[in-house]
Amino acid sequence: MKKKRPRSVRKYRLPSGTETTRPSEYVKAWRNLGKPLADFLGLKLHAFDPDLAIGPYHSIPVDVAKAFNVHHDALIRLISACHLTMQSQPFHATTHIRSAIDVVTLMLESARSRP
Repeated sequence: MKKKRPRSVRKYRLPSGTETTRPSEYVKAWRNLGKPLADFLGLKLHAFDPDLAIGPYHSIPVDVAKAFNVHHDALIRLISACHLTMQSQPFHATTHIRSAIDVVTLMLESARSRP
């Protein structure tokens, strides 16, 4: 009688860095991270782990997606303000865009410091 070899258990890495053995938990965690950003951009989430593949050509790092999810409303207001400034005061747009980049940088740093 043949002995059965022990079945190996596959581990999946979650966006948080922890691991799971459940494929459904793995897929759900990655979709929950990437879908809001993909929807906002009007693109489709194609793949994930270690980064998010959104649309045909965009690779989005995990910390960028986390920052977007945490600061979604603030980012929308920031983008709208920059757009309005570019339309109404084109000479001041550069200053607004630099400020926006500073704010987004702070948001990314905040997201990277969270577990």
